[in-house]
Amino acid sequence: MKNPIEISRLVYQSYQKIHQDTMCKMPIINKSLQVQTVGFEIFDERIIGILITPWMMNFIIFPKNDENWDNVELGKKKTFEFCDKSYKFLSNEIENIGACFTHSLCSPMNQFSNQQQAESFAYDFLKNLKITSENTEKEQIDEDLLGKILKGEPTPDINLDDFETIKSMANTDNKTPKPTKKIKTKLSRRDLIHGKFTND
Repeated sequence: MKNPIEISRLVYQSYQKIHQDTMCKMPIINKSLQVQTVGFEIFDERIIGILITPWMMNFIIFPKNDENWDNVELGKKKTFEFCDKSYKFLSNEIENIGACFTHSLCSPMNQFSNQQQAESFAYDFLKNLKITSENTEKEQIDEDLLGKILKGEPTPDINLDDFETIKSMANTDNKTPKPTKKIKTKLSRRDLIHGKFTND
């Protein structure tokens, strides 16, 4: 396995080339942003990190030394666990590196006004990735109750004033934040990632 610094450099070079050769001319890019790799490190024997581009932000994971993903079908889904969180990834490959799995954090990137905002978002994601939630017994009861309320299931007689965490939990989600706007396109996610807009 290459070290995280080397992988980060190769990922940057690959997508900087895509940006310069193809994506810089596309209307979906955020011209306030540039290609950047953030927080590449080893986690559970795999190299992980985040790729920021003007058109998307991806969480990337590379195989362990004893794993071979070269024969994994492109686009195949796989779930990876991080502490008490789990995320669905798609199999992919990056030029000069090889097979990996990617999880889309943002696409397009219109929600960011500048590079610093995008970078802060990436670092916050990686920081929260490693934090294990420690719910108290009362919080667990509140979570179960909230689930019943959202599903319209019968609940016992309760005083909602006694369940402060319900309000906070209703406004939070362990899942990846998604932008409110969605781009309308017939392109596949793989084409978007690699900047392929022709049938060549």
